[in-house]
Amino acid sequence: MSSQRTEHLPFLPGNSFRDYNQSKYHVSNSLTFKNGYAFPTHPQHGIGGTQIPLPHLTQAELDELSSFKPELTYGADKIADLNGNDASTFIPAHCAFDKKVLKFDAFFQGSSSRVTK
Repeated sequence: MSSQRTEHLPFLPGNSFRDYNQSKYHVSNSLTFKNGYAFPTHPQHGIGGTQIPLPHLTQAELDELSSFKPELTYGADKIADLNGNDASTFIPAHCAFDKKVLKFDAFFQGSSSRVTK
């Protein structure tokens, strides 16, 4: 592969950035199974055994991520239903509307004029 980095260039029609010397196209597994349960894993190698570039975070970005508190941005969690009751009197919709019927009365009035030929 060439020494120039091309992953940030747009993939436009007519442009090709693939390595023509590559002959293996194996893909790493991204799931492991333990006791019948699937666990996602990060692939160790890219297509054909190429190295996967790891994201590098600066110390300032790590500090910002570690001190992020959603309560400061979004406020405290509120647990209440739409009627303003607190969580102790909350009734789920499938229980609140059980055995109730939605009735809709309507009528249709068509035009009385007839088209004659």
